[in-house]
Amino acid sequence: MLTEDYFMRMINQILAVLTKIIGLKDVGQYQEAQQIVNQSLEQLLQSIRKFWRIWKSALRRSGF
Repeated sequence: MLTEDYFMRMINQILAVLTKIIGLKDVGQYQEAQQIVNQSLEQLLQSIRKFWRIWKSALRRSGF
């Protein structure tokens, strides 16, 4: 299902980012880790906005 694939992709991306952040933190690169957090949050918000627009459009087409 499309939504399951979408959410699984988002989860995998989040896990990859967390792994990278933890790696940077472990070697003391806190500023780089913070930059990745900021970039990742912005990308996540953009993805959520896009998903919401698609979802609303699908609901309108289905009569909700």
